Amino acid sequence: MGIVRGFKEQLVVELELEKQFLNLCRQNLVELGEDSAGLTLHGEKYYYYVVGKKRMYAGTDNPRIQKMKSRRILQEAIATCEKNLRILETALNHYQDFHFDALNQKLPKAYQGGFLPSVLVGMNDTNDRATVSDKFFFTHSENPYMREQLKHKTSFGLWVRSKSELILAEQYYQSGVPFCYEKQVIMEDADGEHCIIYPDFSLKGKNGWIYHEHFGMLSSSEYSERAEKKIELYHKNDVLTPHKLIITMDNQDGAIDAEGFQLVIQGIIKPQL
Repeated sequence: MGIVRGFKEQLVVELELEKQFLNLCRQNLVELGEDSAGLTLHGEKYYYYVVGKKRMYAGTDNPRIQKMKSRRILQEAIATCEKNLRILETALNHYQDFHFDALNQKLPKAYQGGFLPSVLVGMNDTNDRATVSDKFFFTHSENPYMREQLKHKTSFGLWVRSKSELILAEQYYQSGVPFCYEKQVIMEDADGEHCIIYPDFSLKGKNGWIYHEHFGMLSSSEYSERAEKKIELYHKNDVLTPHKLIITMDNQDGAIDAEGFQLVIQGIIKPQL
């Protein structure tokens, strides 16, 4: 696909709309008859006249003159539509998909398999791209760890690791909140060394990034320990709840409160964007 989501599809839709509009204009033009109007100066006053006939009309409220004016604007609309159709058909015939996989296949094997920056990946994935106005809506995971776990696909084409993350991503999408999924973030660990983490969701706020971690397996002691260490790392880097760090978790039975999260989006997250 192109930089704009479904560009070819948009061209096809626009082409069809132009054709329908053109047909309607032509039908209405036939119904208005063959008369066309002209304008002439007689003395110090302008008069309308029917081309090919001697009678002249003063003023613009005459039904016959109004009909001829309508005919003229329909002729202009038809000419414009016909021009637009030629342009759209040319664009449709010559436009090339700007999709990463297609571009990758054109390269010599030695150069295949590279990665686009995350801000481009979310815009470039075939059928898996969504935009809000002129900025990206989401970006795909940058986390190289066990990518086979990215098996849950949202309605807008993002692959995530769990059903809970799928629900959360859908909530962001439906609320019009752009985000990065598993964006690479560099922080400083307890020893003062740089380390890389991949927050579940990263959101660009007015005062910096907001990170959202969702913990879904707290019944596992190993998972809980990792979650605790991750929160400590955030605190070490002054990423604190509730403004810079959003923490959600599954209920004990594994369920997730989507309605409750919607309150978090509206009450905490959106005011910061």
